[in-house]
Amino acid sequence: SQGLTHLRRQAFPESQKERRGIDMNRAIVVGLLVASSAGISIAGTPAGWKRVDARGSVSFVAPPELEERFVQGIDSQVGRYEAPGIEFSYDYGMYSGCLPTRNRKVRIPGASAASLSISKADTTQGNALPYGVELCAARSTPWVVRLRMSARCATPEHQRVAERILRSVKFPPRRAR
Repeated sequence: SQGLTHLRRQAFPESQKERRGIDMNRAIVVGLLVASSAGISIAGTPAGWKRVDARGSVSFVAPPELEERFVQGIDSQVGRYEAPGIEFSYDYGMYSGCLPTRNRKVRIPGASAASLSISKADTTQGNALPYGVELCAARSTPWVVRLRMSARCATPEHQRVAERILRSVKFPPRRAR
């Protein structure tokens, strides 16, 4: 044991360890500065994006151009949002008709299960928003509540933005009874 300690000291004298620590700290600071100047926040959210609270049931991060549109639900909470090249809609309730699948799992904070699917519709029918992304999530409360959040997109680039938005979905923490 003392022999290994002696070998370590020979291989890595304190001055080299200290230099490595300083070099690592410099690398982290430079990385954070580069990310900041590139418009990316530390948590991976693009600079300028905002957290949107969808009536207290769910929240997500989105670009500032996203605007809410009024829609009326019948037996669940529904919502609609639009940004250039993207239309979002969500249905949150016991009857949303969306079941998470096992082969496309994603982690959504507060969800007991969630899946994300990506699709492309047939463009020969004149569909202006042929690229799709859909999130299905289930939340166990005293009963199971489901979320279906989908996006229709104009281009593959819009589809990537929509996927990033849907991956940022969070359910609020459960309230103590």
